[in-house]
Amino acid sequence: MNSNQITYDNKKKENISICECCGVCLIFILGIGVIAGAIAYIVFGIMYLVQDYDISHSCDGSALWAYVLTAIILAFGRSGAKNASSDSEDAGTTICTIVCLGLLEAGLAIWGGMELWVKSCDDLAESNLWRFGLATFIIQTFCASIFLVVIPLVLGCSFVMESRKTRVPNENSDLNENSAV
Repeated sequence: MNSNQITYDNKKKENISICECCGVCLIFILGIGVIAGAIAYIVFGIMYLVQDYDISHSCDGSALWAYVLTAIILAFGRSGAKNASSDSEDAGTTICTIVCLGLLEAGLAIWGGMELWVKSCDDLAESNLWRFGLATFIIQTFCASIFLVVIPLVLGCSFVMESRKTRVPNENSDLNENSAV
């Protein structure tokens, strides 16, 4: 090995370690951002529930206040929905959990849509509680579509690809056995 090759290898290792460090820092910053966003969501939700209590209760037939309160309470429950077991045998439990979370989010989004656009009063539509309810509706619609559409599609495609990988070698081994005869 010459000195140029050693220098190149050292620079390559240095670049890899810098990329790993940047990746870890980026993931850490992203995690802190998600935690800060969740805390801000809960704090602003509670603040708007208190501020706009009278406005929401003066609007007959609207349960926007109850919808926002339910969404905030259930935000705590979503964090504990992770499967405690890490065995690959529990894939069915994980899929069931994802589908149940998707159905819960879809149901809440439907309720929120009804409260925002069907049962809302003019005074309530101009409040911070209505804007927070809209943000909650958007988040729930996004999560429901991820849980009920995107994740099942990815899992289905990966299952099909995996079954094709295991099937192809078996077909080749059958061909090899027939040609040897």
